[in-house]
Amino acid sequence: MMNLSLAQVKKFGSEIQSLKTKHEKAIEKANDVIEQGVDATLASATAFGLGVWQTRSDHQHLLGVPVDLAVGLAAHAAGFMGMGGKAAPYLHSMGNGALSAHFHTVGRGVGKDLREKAGLPPVAMGGEGPAEGGSNLSDEALLDMARRRG
Repeated sequence: MMNLSLAQVKKFGSEIQSLKTKHEKAIEKANDVIEQGVDATLASATAFGLGVWQTRSDHQHLLGVPVDLAVGLAAHAAGFMGMGGKAAPYLHSMGNGALSAHFHTVGRGVGKDLREKAGLPPVAMGGEGPAEGGSNLSDEALLDMARRRG
C-alpha cells in the first residue's frame, strides 16, 4: 500500500490543476484558430463568388449601387441587426469579403488609370490561374486564358 503525505497530495492537486488550465487554454486556442479559419473561408468564398459575378453577369448594379458593395453593406447591416442569431458574426465575415471584392476592383481601376496617366504601358501580370495569383492578371490575360481553356 502506498503512503502519501499531505504535502504530496497537495503537490499532485496543484499539478492536476496546472494540467487542467493548460488543457483549457489549448482548447481555447484551437477554437480561436478554427474561428479564424471559418472567417477567412467565408470572406474568401464571398470575394471569389463576387469576382465571378463581376466578370460573368450583365447586372453589375443593384438600385444604382455596385452589387459587391450592396452585398457587403447588406451583410453587415444584417449582422448588426442580429439577423442570423448566433450566426451573425458569419454575416460580418461575408460582408468583409464583399467589401474586399469591391475595393479590390476599385483599387485595380485606380491603379490602371494612374499607370495610364504616368504614360506607362499596360501591364499583363504573370500567372496561369487563381492558384498563381489570378487577381494579378490583366483583363486581356484573363480573356486569353478563357479562350485557351474553352
